[in-house]
Amino acid sequence: MDIETSPDPRWAAEGEKAFDANGKLKFPPLPYHIPEVIVWLCTENSTGELTLNSYDLAETDERLVLELLATDIRSSQRMVSWNGRTFDMPLLNLRAMLKRVDWSFWIEKRFRFENYKRKLYHYDMIEQLGNYGSARSLSLDRVGMLLGLQGKNIMHGDEVADTLKTDRKKVVRYCVSDVCQTFLVYLLFCGTHLGAGEKAFQQFDKIKGALIEKGYLKE
Repeated sequence: MDIETSPDPRWAAEGEKAFDANGKLKFPPLPYHIPEVIVWLCTENSTGELTLNSYDLAETDERLVLELLATDIRSSQRMVSWNGRTFDMPLLNLRAMLKRVDWSFWIEKRFRFENYKRKLYHYDMIEQLGNYGSARSLSLDRVGMLLGLQGKNIMHGDEVADTLKTDRKKVVRYCVSDVCQTFLVYLLFCGTHLGAGEKAFQQFDKIKGALIEKGYLKE
């Protein structure tokens, strides 16, 4: 799951503290982010079926999308993200309050472990790979390329706000790419760190091929 945002105009209205020494708008505080694109990928364990949910909030009502996302999270066994525990989900918590969407599932899900094996529900891959902040130089771009994926070859996060003004479809493609690569990173992690071994590696190869075939990723 991943979201792309734009800065709320109220952030710039706060004056000097919102801008750096070069007059560029700083990264806003969490409440001053407006979701623009929300993408999540669902996989069915028994069949391997992939369902990509991709929404441009300029075209679809935000409250409806949050309700759809809530339904899928509520019924899911695992969530995977990149920096989602410190950005995406906290922001969505705030937006659910603003839009008055039932988000009660998250109180249980966010801390849930699965039986005695103590498997996490939410795997934030930047935390898992970076030992919860011990390594600060990790990026999905570099990790993806290391593992044979495309990395951020569509655009980078700091270009999103400007690109939203000229090419929203490009931002959607970028978000889709991030979601797909994050899931593939997780599959390799399952194989090497969570004991899934060769089964996870085979899933990686199969799902990577399917995502390329569907046009979500490039070779």
